[in-house]
Amino acid sequence: MKPFELKELYARLEAISRRLNTHSSTLNLSDLTVNIDTQEVHRQGEKIQLSPNNFKLLRVLMEHYPAAVSRKTLEYQLWGDELPDSDSLRSHIYKLRQKIDKPFGQPLIQTVPGWGFRMAQQEGDDETGQ
Repeated sequence: MKPFELKELYARLEAISRRLNTHSSTLNLSDLTVNIDTQEVHRQGEKIQLSPNNFKLLRVLMEHYPAAVSRKTLEYQLWGDELPDSDSLRSHIYKLRQKIDKPFGQPLIQTVPGWGFRMAQQEGDDETGQ
C-alpha cells in the first residue's frame, strides 16, 4: 500500500462528500465560494462576474477538487461534441485566471502539464482545521 498524506486523504473525502451531497449548492475552496444555484462567485468576500463558459469551467474544476481534470473533459463540458477549431480552452482558462487568481495574489488554478487543470488550496490553508 502506498503511503499517503492525511491532508490529501481528507481533501479527497471532502470532494467525494460534496459530490454525494446533492442538496448543497455551494462549493468552497480556500477563500473562493461558488454558489451553483445563483451562479455567484466570491473570493475574499468580493463578488466576481464570470461569463457562462467560465462559470461552467470553474464549476467543473471545483467539483473535481482535488483531482485534475483533463483538457478533453473540460472541452466536452463546455462545448459537447461541437468542439471549436481553435484552442478556445486555453483562452477561457486565461480569462478565468485573470478573474479568480490574478487580483488575489495566490493562484488556485493549476496547470497539470500534459493533462489538464486542477484547483489547489492556497499555501498555508489547512482544511482539517489543524
